[in-house]
Amino acid sequence: MQRNSFQKGSVVRVVLKSGDGWRFRFREGGVQRSEWLGTVKQFPTKAHAEKAADRFRKQINSGAEVITISDLIAKFWKESPPERETTANSYRSIFKRIESQWGGMRLDVFCRETLAVEAWLKDLTIIGRHPKPGKKPPVSPMYRSQVRNLLHLLIEKAMLWNHVMVERNPLDLVRLKGSSQRAKSLVIVGVPQYQALLEDSEIPEVVKAMIQLAAGLGLRVSELLGLRWDDFDFENRTVKIQRSVVHGKANKTKTEGSTQTLPLHDNLIEVLRSWKMRETFKSRWVFCSERTGRPFDRDYLREQYLKPAGERIGIPGLGFHSFRHSYRAMQRTLGIDMETQRSLMRHARISTTIDTYGGNDNMERVRPANSRIVEMLPRRSA
Repeated sequence: MQRNSFQKGSVVRVVLKSGDGWRFRFREGGVQRSEWLGTVKQFPTKAHAEKAADRFRKQINSGAEVITISDLIAKFWKESPPERETTANSYRSIFKRIESQWGGMRLDVFCRETLAVEAWLKDLTIIGRHPKPGKKPPVSPMYRSQVRNLLHLLIEKAMLWNHVMVERNPLDLVRLKGSSQRAKSLVIVGVPQYQALLEDSEIPEVVKAMIQLAAGLGLRVSELLGLRWDDFDFENRTVKIQRSVVHGKANKTKTEGSTQTLPLHDNLIEVLRSWKMRETFKSRWVFCSERTGRPFDRDYLREQYLKPAGERIGIPGLGFHSFRHSYRAMQRTLGIDMETQRSLMRHARISTTIDTYGGNDNMERVRPANSRIVEMLPRRSA
């Protein structure tokens, strides 16, 4: 019977009444087995016992199929591809980089090259053209961490599919300094800046309608583009968020919790009705391209309209997600309780709402408590 992986097995020393000895352990059909190698007198060191175990390795791997990293990646796409298009695109880019370095290497050999993998990850540099001449700069710590995590996922799948016999994922041993996600400088849109965007003559009406929905409901741009007219119930003043669209492809929302029915204010209903009257190309999609008949491309809208508009009003790096951050920041300013904030943001955990969206509000939360402590302390008399 053909095996799916090369198995190295392990040599262990066992204690016996008659004297210590060596056994060779391996797996066969998912069952742990072992073979007697000899006594410590016969093989004084583990290195000697390892050589004696080679004959058993040849037997158990005689029909082994050689699995390479490229083979594993191909099976990953066949067996468990990511559902979301954005995730799939990110995986494709990183897998291409992994294959260029490790694609032809046997999986079992790769699992023994932990130090080489760690060194490769630390030396990753930006691919493609770069404005600065000379040596290309290193990739960001976040990207390096993403590559490492995807390698870890690949080995987890290999272990699940019995393509490699290891008790621990070797990528667990890889440590990267500064690889945790660093806090980005968030772009928060204030009320005056928001008003300036709505009055900007260079922004088309469709983008202004999207801005108002993004700011008033905290929607992701993929959810905005996934809206259809039948998602709205103007009589009951609600909208059902139930899909997202990325690069023209409709998907489920980012998480199960993101699929919700949200309240729809009269001001937003007016925005939608006004846009529907202006819309020249009638479609079931709310924000649809006349040329393709499909929802707009988010990257095109951002690069063509939002980023230039942000530069004009002094907000570099403006994107649709900025309005989601601003939505949460306004909730915090209004003193809305955290559970309601979590619900409005459609997060599964309050920690995501606090730590990720709307900027760091730790100072606002700890200042009152700190003030109470300081005010309890007696002041020095004049």
